[in-house]
Amino acid sequence: MAVRIADALDTESIVDELNRPRTHNLSGPVIHFVGTPICFRDLVARIIERVVETDFYWKNPRPGEIYLAALTIMAQAEDAEVTRAYRRMQKDIEGK
Repeated sequence: MAVRIADALDTESIVDELNRPRTHNLSGPVIHFVGTPICFRDLVARIIERVVETDFYWKNPRPGEIYLAALTIMAQAEDAEVTRAYRRMQKDIEGK
């Protein structure tokens, strides 16, 4: 759901979150991938593409960086945003 919330934001807001120390502080020296549905892999790839196209971020972000930024964005989201993202996520999973 966090990625769905981030996807609804403008690219500059996503980049702002990528640049914040709180986002960097969530990561460690080892990357652990636990899997994700294909529909979310494509969503993360689309967000990465948006970030790269803008030149707002100093490098090509890795998927893990997008996930972490999305988590910090979701932590600040209003209840209604979370509910909308949940509904969109259900439709994604169901293929609608």
